[in-house]
This record gives sequence, C-alpha cells and structure tokens, in this order.
Amino acid sequence: MLPILPILVASGVLAVGTKAASKRLGKPGKPKGLPQTLAAALNSAQRVDDRYQHFVQTRIDPLLINSERAEQLAHISAGRQRVIGEHEKSINRHIAIGFGAVATVGVAHLTALYASTLSPPFPNLL
Repeated sequence: MLPILPILVASGVLAVGTKAASKRLGKPGKPKGLPQTLAAALNSAQRVDDRYQHFVQTRIDPLLINSERAEQLAHISAGRQRVIGEHEKSINRHIAIGFGAVATVGVAHLTALYASTLSPPFPNLL
C-alpha cells in the first residue's frame, strides 16, 4: 500500500510554503535571505500554483456556474483574466489536495485488490 501520510504532508508543506512565499514576496522573484535552491523551489511552486489557478478559472469554474453567469463574467472581464482572491485560491488548492488524496487511496485499494487475487488465500496450508 502506498504511504498516504507522507504524500499528504508534502502537499500541505507545498501549500503552506506557497502561501508564505507569496506573502513574503508579493510577486514571483528571488526571495532575499534564502538559499538559492530553496528560492528556486519556491519560485517553481509559485509558477505551478499560478498555472493551476488559471486552469481552474478557465476550465473548471465555467462548468460549475450556469451559462448566464459565465457570460456576465466574460462581459465584465472584457477578455482579461479575473484577479482571484487569496481565499478562492486556498479553496482551489484544497480541492486539488482532496482529489489527490482520493486518487491515491483509490489506486492503493485497486492495487491491493489486484495483488490479493494473485496470491493464494492460505499459503501456509499448501
């Protein structure tokens, strides 16, 4: 079975690190006072988060709201990308962590079920 706890801890650390870096930096760039490798990791995490937020805004949100509301938002934004608040970004991150956790558990159970069909039920009795 896959270790779920380290995956959840790593995703939590990534979310907290991204939030801390965005507060410290205000914008993507090299943070002052951090080692270069840590700064590069935080910058890449920030870029991944920005791409994910853009994906949610352009692909997922239109599926969750009705077409009239989507047209209103498109008219208001006039083709520009809306500014997403920190609370909405946090919700989007939690959704991704939830999907990742469910997928991890599903894969672990599927592989355990498959592995259990390959082994004999009582190996000591044979």
